[in-house]
Amino acid sequence: MQILMIDAPPFFRDFLKNKLSAEKVVIEQAQTRRDAATKILSMLPDLVIIDSDKYLTGIVEIMEKKADNPNTASIPTIITGPATNSDTLTDLMHLGMTYYFTKPLQYDSFYEVIAKICRVQCIVDKTPCILETHINGNLIFAELTQGLNRDKMSLLKYRIADLISINKLTSPKLVLLMTGMSLSFVDGFNLELLFNSLVSTPGLSANDITVLTLDPFTRELINGHKEYKGIKVVTNIIMSLNDLVDSTVSREISDLIIDKIL
Repeated sequence: MQILMIDAPPFFRDFLKNKLSAEKVVIEQAQTRRDAATKILSMLPDLVIIDSDKYLTGIVEIMEKKADNPNTASIPTIITGPATNSDTLTDLMHLGMTYYFTKPLQYDSFYEVIAKICRVQCIVDKTPCILETHINGNLIFAELTQGLNRDKMSLLKYRIADLISINKLTSPKLVLLMTGMSLSFVDGFNLELLFNSLVSTPGLSANDITVLTLDPFTRELINGHKEYKGIKVVTNIIMSLNDLVDSTVSREISDLIIDKIL
């Protein structure tokens, strides 16, 4: 099974390689859009994934060349890009597009589609969990409640990297909200997965992460790992936000709390 990715950023490729590492799926990359049509024809992959940040004009040209060749016309194609109008989506579907995913990606839904097309087993963690992200200026808020779902926590890294890339953030700060979580040593392995993922997020370092929690075990776990040095653990988000916000945040802190957290 082969997947050809076109114009995909490194963290996007890493996501797929991580999820498909055990499924013997080969992931190739076209260096530029100019090479894309030639690469599709020479490789004849089982799936083509085309990524776009802003403009779909070049993608339409790739799809037209792919549709004109009987050897490549039927290859499933997923396109990821900005919100666009229905006429453009209709044109792309007529050219053989299978799915269109609007950015920022919902990576769990995206992976389910990949697994279906590639006919690989999609093992999903059923642990109840709500994990939502919001952005305001240079601040990224991630709220984790109910439970520690390994799939959702693993995907958070790519979701944050996506937000940093799309919004061209040069000094992003992450605030992880875990005020509703009460954990113990049995949750240690999953918590390590969460924080290992966060500190390895492209564009983010441990010094850029603030965790809001009232849970003593979470604080102890972070303080007990040298690789998490720099992560700030707080119980009062108002005081911490004063150190995090920059001039790109246009509203008062109280409004920010109400709109994005409460």
